[in-house]
Amino acid sequence: GDYGGYEILEVARDRAGRLILATDGGVWRSEEGVVAVASEAEAPGKPAEAFVLGVPYPNPTATSVAVPLALPETAEVRVAVVDLLGREVAVLAEGRRAAGTHALAFETGGLAPGVYVVQAVVATAGGTQPFQETFTVVR
Repeated sequence: GDYGGYEILEVARDRAGRLILATDGGVWRSEEGVVAVASEAEAPGKPAEAFVLGVPYPNPTATSVAVPLALPETAEVRVAVVDLLGREVAVLAEGRRAAGTHALAFETGGLAPGVYVVQAVVATAGGTQPFQETFTVVR
């Protein structure tokens, strides 16, 4: 999609509920809070245009995060959470996943406060692609 002629790269909400769009031309923020956002890209079963590991949200979090994962084709996927020392604390997905947009839920209540890294490896006939994003656990 586009916003003001720019391609939308990421969509998020801040703590006040305002919509934030990261585009190839800058960052845009709505003036008022948004209750919910829906788009064609989030439609169940609709193939994604590219492999994307999205930014976990909400971030920071005290209880849980959703990790967006977009797959343009069926692929072998492994998504894990590691701490900053590289220790694996959870595996969110492992195995074959269908094309489409997925939200991987992760309960963070048992983690110590700090920064964590979501690492994803996506394997297809065309090769293997690694991705990573971070989130912060607060209390």
